[in-house]
Amino acid sequence: MLAFLNRSLQGGLAVACLIMCTSQRAEAQQSLAAAKQAAFERSADWTALKQAMRDVRDSLGVDPIWVGGTPLEGSLYLGKTHLQPGQTLSWVLMDEALAPLDTPAELWIDGQWVGTHTGWDNPITYTVPEASPSLLVLEVKLPQDSTGAAWGVTIPLKTLCTPPAPDLPPWPMEHPDNPWWVGTFYAGQPVTGMAMTRLGADGTFDKPLIVVEGFDPGLVDEAPSYGYGNMHWDAIWNCSDLAYPNTAAMPLLFDALLADGFDLVYMDFEDGTRTAFAQAALLEHVLDLVQAHSTELGRAVVVGASMGGVIARLALRERELDGTADCIRQFITLDSPHRGAYLPMALQEALGFFSLEDVQAAELMQALNSPAARELL
Repeated sequence: MLAFLNRSLQGGLAVACLIMCTSQRAEAQQSLAAAKQAAFERSADWTALKQAMRDVRDSLGVDPIWVGGTPLEGSLYLGKTHLQPGQTLSWVLMDEALAPLDTPAELWIDGQWVGTHTGWDNPITYTVPEASPSLLVLEVKLPQDSTGAAWGVTIPLKTLCTPPAPDLPPWPMEHPDNPWWVGTFYAGQPVTGMAMTRLGADGTFDKPLIVVEGFDPGLVDEAPSYGYGNMHWDAIWNCSDLAYPNTAAMPLLFDALLADGFDLVYMDFEDGTRTAFAQAALLEHVLDLVQAHSTELGRAVVVGASMGGVIARLALRERELDGTADCIRQFITLDSPHRGAYLPMALQEALGFFSLEDVQAAELMQALNSPAARELL
C-alpha cells in the first residue's frame, strides 16, 4: 500500500522551478510541485480548498485555477498534472476566498493571450496545439495592475494513449448521464462508483471477470476518461499519466482474457478510502447485476487487487451468510492484506511531523487517516 501511495505522489515532481523578475513586471514561473506547495502553505484548509476545486470541476464541467495572495508572495494552483496535444479545456479562475476573481484577469499560454476571465458563467476555452513543446507556460495576468504582475506555472505536455472505451453494461442504466454508474446504501449513507464493462470476443455477457480496485486515495489529481481516483479505467489500460511498473502489462493480460471470451467488469469506487464494509456493499450490488444479466451462470470470476481482495472477500462472505446463490466459480486475490498491513510507528510519527510543512506529507497523512487505511493498519 505504501509503495502505491509513494508512487502516486510522484506525478508532478519532474519539472525544474524557474523564477524571473524584471523592473517593469514580475513573473513567477514554477513547477506544478512548487505551485502546489505554495498553495498549501497559503491555504488555511488545504483539504477544503481541493474539495472546493473538485466540486467546481464536477458541477460546472470546467477546470478551476486557484490564485492566492500577490504574484511574488502568493501562489497559483490547478489540479492538472499534465496537458495533452489536441486536448480542449475550459478554465475558470477563483481566488483564495473560493470565489471568482473580482477583477478581469487574462489567461496566457506560452506568451499567447487565450482569453479574459469575466466570471464563472464565462469560462476560458483552450485547445492544446498538436505541435507543442514538452512544457507549456500557463500565466494568469492582472492587466489592471500597475506592475503588470502575473502568476505562472509550467505544465508538462504528454502524449498518452487512449484507452478502449468500455462497452455499455448489460444491465439497465442507474444514472441518465453515466451508464456505468452504480450506487447503493450502507449504514444509511450512499456508496457510489463505476462498474465499467468490456465484452469478450464472442460479444455475449456469459463469462464475467469482475476486477475490484484496492485502496485509492487519489493523491494525484487526474481527469481520466472513465472512473475515479488514480486507479481508474485509463490506468488499468496503462494510459495514465502515472506509469505504474507493476501494471504496465495489464493491457496484454486483459486482451488475452477478452480474446478467450471473458467479459471484463472493472469495479472503481468513487471514494477509494471508505470503509471496506461500505465498498463491499456496493460490490454486492454489482454482483447482483452481474448474476441477473449473465447469460450463463456459474462462470464468473472475481479478482481483488490489494485491498480489493479484502473488499471482495467481505462481499462474498456476506452473500454466503445471507444464503445468496452466486454465479461465482473462482475467487482470486492479489497481494491482499487479509491479516492487516504494517506501517512502522516511527514512519507514522515522521509523516505527522512533516505533514505540517509539506503538502505531499500532508496528503499522505490524510490518506493514512482515512477509514480504509485505519482498518488495514
